[in-house]
Amino acid sequence: LRDITERKKAAMKLEAERQRFFTVLDEMPAFIYLEAPDHSVRFANRYFVERFGEYEGKKCYELLKGIKEPCEECPALKVFETRQAQEWESGEFRDGSIYQIYDYPFTDVDGSFLVLELGIDITKRKQAESEMRRLSSRILNTQEEERRRIAFELHDDLGQDLTVLKLHIDSILRKLSEDEQRIVNAFENVRKEVSNTIEKIRRIS
Repeated sequence: LRDITERKKAAMKLEAERQRFFTVLDEMPAFIYLEAPDHSVRFANRYFVERFGEYEGKKCYELLKGIKEPCEECPALKVFETRQAQEWESGEFRDGSIYQIYDYPFTDVDGSFLVLELGIDITKRKQAESEMRRLSSRILNTQEEERRRIAFELHDDLGQDLTVLKLHIDSILRKLSEDEQRIVNAFENVRKEVSNTIEKIRRIS
């Protein structure tokens, strides 16, 4: 009787641990399922069932993508072939979400080799990244437009005004006589400064 009691206690403890484990799996904010080599689903957590439906007697591609044939490039098959974990992203699921997916080699209680697949919904993160790229592109375009506008104003507006001013100075210099050498020298200096300013504007623009 003592032996039976101990065994019952051990069995109850094991069952309690089992229930705790399945509760943890069901509470995870990600889908988890076990896939056999024939693509049948052997186990799936509550998240998976809520997103893709009951799994018993169905193939993973039927549940996840709603198709009748296996995917052409199946990362799970690579796990079966190589016994190496795989990581990938996909947005081709029936629920319209984008998932970060991890496939791991898994040995079942009966010794059969399965693949454990974990899928984390990254749709919001991808949307945020896309929005960030859009905003960054918009900022860069705005900056480029502003640069072009400033360059246009420097080169075409201010540059032209200075060029006209330089022409006026040249015209005055031609009219001045040699007796007015001091004025000529002063205008020469002004003309040089205007020329230098024009070159600076061209370089900046």
